[in-house]
Amino acid sequence: MAEKGAILIVLGPRVQGVGFRVEMKSMAEELSLVGNVRNCSNSRVRAEVEGEKYRIEQLRDWAKSGPESAEVEQVLCFWRPFKGKFTEFQVK
Repeated sequence: MAEKGAILIVLGPRVQGVGFRVEMKSMAEELSLVGNVRNCSNSRVRAEVEGEKYRIEQLRDWAKSGPESAEVEQVLCFWRPFKGKFTEFQVK
């Protein structure tokens, strides 16, 4: 069984491109990951993700460029202990 993990991904200070959060949800679901993604008041995008570490790494790598129409300036990643606090992936 693959090792489980959790990560906080913070993108910004600006993420340009329509549908970034929806595309991230789609990619997370494709990778069988759970968590959420939301816009922050400071124009950043914040995602909390749980699942198999190697799948999280794939989502993290995808987030660095995002969907084709997106422009991502910076990606900060903070690994956390797996807690199993999510049952699905949501856009908030």
